[in-house]
Amino acid sequence: MNYSLIDLDELILRCRDKQAREYIQEAVASYKAGAFRSCIVSTWIAVVLDFLHKLRELEMTGDARAKAKLEEFERIRAGGEASLKAALDFEREVLAVAANDFELLTPLEKEDLERLQKDRSRCAHPSMQSIDEPYKPTPELARSHLRNAVEIMLQREPVQGTAAFARICSEIKSEYFPTKVAEAKIHFEAGPLVRAREVLIRRLIIGLSKAILNEDLPATERRRILAAIAAIIEMHRPVGEAIIHTELARIMGGVEDKSLWLIILYMRRIPIAWDASGGVIQGKVRKYLEQETGEKLLVPLHHAMHVPGLKTIAESRIDDLSEELLEKLLSATEPVPEYINRAIPYFSGSGSYRSAERRGETLIVPLAPLLTPDQFKEIVDASIGNRQIYEAGGMGIVFCSVFDLMNDAQRGECAPEWQRFLRFIKGVVPGCYSDLQEKMEAAGMWPA
Repeated sequence: MNYSLIDLDELILRCRDKQAREYIQEAVASYKAGAFRSCIVSTWIAVVLDFLHKLRELEMTGDARAKAKLEEFERIRAGGEASLKAALDFEREVLAVAANDFELLTPLEKEDLERLQKDRSRCAHPSMQSIDEPYKPTPELARSHLRNAVEIMLQREPVQGTAAFARICSEIKSEYFPTKVAEAKIHFEAGPLVRAREVLIRRLIIGLSKAILNEDLPATERRRILAAIAAIIEMHRPVGEAIIHTELARIMGGVEDKSLWLIILYMRRIPIAWDASGGVIQGKVRKYLEQETGEKLLVPLHHAMHVPGLKTIAESRIDDLSEELLEKLLSATEPVPEYINRAIPYFSGSGSYRSAERRGETLIVPLAPLLTPDQFKEIVDASIGNRQIYEAGGMGIVFCSVFDLMNDAQRGECAPEWQRFLRFIKGVVPGCYSDLQEKMEAAGMWPA
């Protein structure tokens, strides 16, 4: 008979403690042989040994309660037969201590393992249902106990509940915690979040979200927290997304008007947040984005460019930006392609040498890595058509900077325009732009 033996073999590999793993291996072997009573007894022993191993791990972190419990165990063991009753009491209270004193188990998980504990007693003691019928557990029951023991206890880190929450929050606050989602996920994969219970995931997502949206935090700490939230959702997607959809609108509803830009930041970094926020919050941030003015608009505008539900409004607000605000936006944020269409007209309309140099440096150079061949053609057309641009003494430096910031593929695609511009320059202001010519020669783009 096949009792899903492959699944049970995989459970062995999940056990963290070596001793507990050996007993689970013995339990699986008993299961395969049809010795279901022995299977249940070995499974319970594995649970007790795993609990002791977790106490040792907690003791090494400075947990005084774990140290006291281990000392109690050692005293009982040293007492030999005289401490038999104390030993039985210690074993009997293992689950209560794990759940109540160390928060390693939820009430439901404790209840599941209590069934294992009761069935272990029925299997190990010579009790009988009748004089001719000893207790015979079913294979389904034995398999259920095996799976519960591993998934609830043996595969987990010895940190859950309040202790796990505090430990993870402390890690996130560290200046060395990653600000990128992929790196944060790698960090969490070495800790208690790997097989965290839903209650811990919920508490973290809600607590971290409230911190982002309601507290005045340094920018670097916000990036760490947002990376942590996104990583937690990736690690536990069904549970994480369900929490976001059920809790986020309520959390965002309490955000003050002055902090509405944080909602937009959150929506950018946690993509499902837009849909989860609901119509009321969506309408509120739309109106905020439409009505905010001056420098206060710039940061939320930049984040809104990365939120599909806000991008159309953000693009219309970019079209309204003054030259001064556009310069500040480009100096304060990472550029996006949509800024180029606003920057080129300002550059094209330069009415003096100095304004051409300033606009080239502040509006065109930051956008160089994003320029398409068509957009670069517009810049070349504007430069050739405006002597205030091509005759400006500092424009050689500007065009060299643009050339340097383009990648090899961009330079290749824009090569005809670079060549057209240099041919024009050599015809009207010979001897100028020599540095640009050298760069083009080194790249094999000159002579044309």
